[in-house]
Amino acid sequence: MKIHFHWIWAAINAINDNTYFLIEDWDDKLQVDCWGWKWLTRKIKSWEINFSNLFITHKHTDHILWFFHFIRVFMNWKISNINIYCSKNLEQTIKDISNSLWCRSKKLIESWILNFKNIDNLNNQKIWNFNLKPINLNSKKIEQFWFLLIHNDKKILFFWDEAVWVLDRKDLNELQNPDYLIIESVCPEYMAKRSWWTVNTEKMSHITSKNAWIIATRLNAKNLILIHTMDIDENNRQSILENDAKSEYNWNIIVPNASDIVYIN
Repeated sequence: MKIHFHWIWAAINAINDNTYFLIEDWDDKLQVDCWGWKWLTRKIKSWEINFSNLFITHKHTDHILWFFHFIRVFMNWKISNINIYCSKNLEQTIKDISNSLWCRSKKLIESWILNFKNIDNLNNQKIWNFNLKPINLNSKKIEQFWFLLIHNDKKILFFWDEAVWVLDRKDLNELQNPDYLIIESVCPEYMAKRSWWTVNTEKMSHITSKNAWIIATRLNAKNLILIHTMDIDENNRQSILENDAKSEYNWNIIVPNASDIVYIN
């Protein structure tokens, strides 16, 4: 299995923000969130990337706005339908925007080519050969759903974008021992302490690489993948984040660059 961390230039204008991705294992493909539509559209049109299942996590602009551009591409795409996994609230937002604008998604929704799959009940979802359990992040700012993915005996936990509340969860015992924890690391600890957006629940809900190792240690994760990062130092970004996390976390740490592919072994 491999995960394509797509290029993005989104909410914090960072080249290596990496807030959306494609999970692929042969013919099994799951696209998570929508942004960077120009880059991904080129990949779709050239058939380098294709998918018929889309998981949308929440309504931050850097996670959803590409959806409406994607629909324009989809109109000429040789797939009979696409399944969209999201909350009822987010489904209604998509429909409201489609109804308010002259938008091709309205036609696709009415023709049932877009099939919305409600994840509010947190029931396990079978998506091709992926077993996916939606997780409500319990964010205090905006409704967010991430997930635990089990595939080929590998357990991958996706937890970020306002991950500051993760350690307050009551269900952490159920999420123990993931093979991979994919989580945000906006910056190293020292940078957060001197920045105007110091990480805390009142001001900024993103976490540092130091916070990430605390969560990884608590969950006993075997591998830690740090994403959603600021442009710290283009030449040394990876080593800065790795070293900040490695001060306490001794397992394998991966910091993808733009358009990197991570292979899950």
